[in-house]
Amino acid sequence: MKMSYRDKVILIVLLVILVWAIGIMYFIKPKFESLDRANKEYDSVVATLKKKEAQVEEEKDLKERVQTAYEHVNKLTEIFYEKMKTDDVSTLVDTLLDADNIVNDGLTISSYGSTTLDLINSTPMEATTEVDKIAQRSAQLGQPALPPSTSVSVEGATGPVVVPAYTVSFGFECKFEDLKAFFDHLLEADKCSLVVTDCTIDDVNAEKVTGNITMVLIMMPKYSDPFAADEAAKKAAEETPAE
Repeated sequence: MKMSYRDKVILIVLLVILVWAIGIMYFIKPKFESLDRANKEYDSVVATLKKKEAQVEEEKDLKERVQTAYEHVNKLTEIFYEKMKTDDVSTLVDTLLDADNIVNDGLTISSYGSTTLDLINSTPMEATTEVDKIAQRSAQLGQPALPPSTSVSVEGATGPVVVPAYTVSFGFECKFEDLKAFFDHLLEADKCSLVVTDCTIDDVNAEKVTGNITMVLIMMPKYSDPFAADEAAKKAAEETPAE
């Protein structure tokens, strides 16, 4: 069958369109899709890079901040007694009472327990309890304060914190002046986390007053230098022979 010129032109045009469509479907379109995926992956990588760069910038002084925080915590713990056994607590209380000529009777120490210190962010107020005065003392040292329910604090403090503690109770007999001196010495001591929570006096006008005292001994464990521990771990790993 002989094709006319017009039919040949139409056939050629159809063949060109077919080749062009096949090229688009199997070559050009996949390349565009691949390019689009590559652009999206690139944008994702760029966004991740910027996020990491911001994180690096934010944490560039992290070591210094950790070291400063560690020093602050250790400074704060200096006014607290370290973790003690009951025998050591008994010896401590007897020594402090003997120093002010206070005779104690029936000293009892609770089992090892804990107490909660609330770290709160509020306007500093006048100290109203013995624990408040501990908090005020720590605030004066430039550290985060550790008050109970009443408010002596340093801006930025948060909490609460659970710390080890013992409850100590005993009867006493002494002159009123000696009892007052004992309380004053507790506040003035370098370690001032032995806190009187209750004191009853049978007759305040007696030559020698008698009564009962309840105290809480708040302890704060010492913390090891995080960088010293890390360096020790690295050194130990380096000295361990490879298998």
